[in-house]
Amino acid sequence: MEQLSSFEPSAPPPAGASSLLSRLLNVFVSPTEVIDEVKASPPRNSNWAVPLLLSIIVGMIASLVIFSQPKVLQSVKDAQEAQFEKMIKAGQMKRQDADRVEEMTMKFVKYGAVVGTFVANVAFLFLAAATVFLVGRFAFKSSINFMPVLEVTGLCSMIMLLGTVVATLLTVIYGSPGMTPGPILFVGHFDPQNRLHLILSALNVMAFWHIAVLGIGLSRLSGASWLKSTLWLFCLWALLTLGPALALSLIKHPQG
Repeated sequence: MEQLSSFEPSAPPPAGASSLLSRLLNVFVSPTEVIDEVKASPPRNSNWAVPLLLSIIVGMIASLVIFSQPKVLQSVKDAQEAQFEKMIKAGQMKRQDADRVEEMTMKFVKYGAVVGTFVANVAFLFLAAATVFLVGRFAFKSSINFMPVLEVTGLCSMIMLLGTVVATLLTVIYGSPGMTPGPILFVGHFDPQNRLHLILSALNVMAFWHIAVLGIGLSRLSGASWLKSTLWLFCLWALLTLGPALALSLIKHPQG
C-alpha cells in the first residue's frame, strides 16, 4: 500500500475518504459511492495511474499465456496461411515471401502482443476518458472537468481488467483467441475472418458491465440521467467497436 499511496497528492484526503484499494474493489459492487467520492475529492492521480499500471501488467501476462498455447498459435498460423493463400492466388504475393513473413510472424507474435498490450491500454484509457468528457461537456452541456472523468474512467477500467482475466481463461480452455464471456461461447471457437464471430466476440458481458458502470460515472459527474448517459456511451461503443468489425468483414467478404 505504500507504493500505491505514493501516487496520492500531498494534500490530505477529505474526512471519511476510502483507501485506494477500497476504491479499486468497490467499483465492482458499489460504483456510485466510489464515483461520488471522486467527485467530492481533490484530484488523485492514483485513481487512474494504478488501474492503468495493473491493466498493463495483467494484459502483458495474458498475452504471454495466450500465445504460449499450441492451439492458439496454430489458430493464428492457419488464419495467416489462409490470408496469404488468397494473396498468392491473386498474384499479390510470392510463395517464398509468404513463407518468410509467416516465419517471422510466428517468431515474434508473442512479443508483439505484449507491446501491443501496453499501447492499447494507454490509448484505451485516455480515449475512453476523452469520449466521456466530450459527451458530458458538449452533448449534455455540463461543466464537467476532465480530471474527475479520467479518475472515474481509470477506476472503471478495473472491470475490463477482470474481463481480460476471464477472456484469457476462456482462450486457454477453448484453445482459440477471441473467446469472451458472451454469445461466442455458443459457437465454441473464434474465426477472425468470420463477420459473425467478430460481432459475437465483441458482444460480451464484461463490455456491457463496463459501459453500464461508466454510464453511472458520466451521469454522476454531468448531472444527466443514467439511462441517457449509458445509451450515449453504448451507441458510441457500438459505432467504434462493431462498426470497424462489420466494415472489415465486408471488405474481406464483399459477397457475404
